[in-house]
Amino acid sequence: MIPRPPLPNPADPANPIPQEPVAGGMAFPPTAGFDPIFYVHHSNLDRLWAEWSYMPGKSCGHFPPQDWFDDNPWHFYDVTLENGS
Repeated sequence: MIPRPPLPNPADPANPIPQEPVAGGMAFPPTAGFDPIFYVHHSNLDRLWAEWSYMPGKSCGHFPPQDWFDDNPWHFYDVTLENGS
């Protein structure tokens, strides 16, 4: 849980309004970057990926058949809207 600071209370400045804590931390995308462990966790994933990618004799598994790629359409976000949609 990520605690939130209390809100100011205009009616009674001496008694601020408490807020519910934000649940989730890294499990909740809007607050993931505020979780102190987020950057350490992702840095370690990058390190593990680099270590794995340079291991001799590694196996990535089997590549899916072409039918798997053709089965459903692939949609990509077009920032420039060049496709007219």
